[in-house]
Amino acid sequence: MEFPYTPKTELQHAFGGKIVLVHGMAHQACKPQERRSMDAWWFDCDVMWSDNGKVSRSPVELFKLCADGGAENEDMQVLLDAMARYLTDNGEWCSIGPHQGWYAHRKAKAAA
Repeated sequence: MEFPYTPKTELQHAFGGKIVLVHGMAHQACKPQERRSMDAWWFDCDVMWSDNGKVSRSPVELFKLCADGGAENEDMQVLLDAMARYLTDNGEWCSIGPHQGWYAHRKAKAAA
């Protein structure tokens, strides 16, 4: 997949906006809390907001992506696959031991 990526379908932001362009992906490493990873992973997107019609560049976490058809949507499949690759390239899943969740390999914010 190449960035920037223009969605072919109506890809929505859960808070009321249309995702018009995906610039890439990024993450930030944070100190674990209560035995859980607090690292954050997101898409770097241009969102056209429903309330004012303005476009702004915004971080969009996976849980904020919405589309007709859910995970079967063409754009959702492309972006979910890209995020899965990004996670494995830039982090690791820990399910055994004192800390669980996705952990970044680098502390600095990284763009795809």
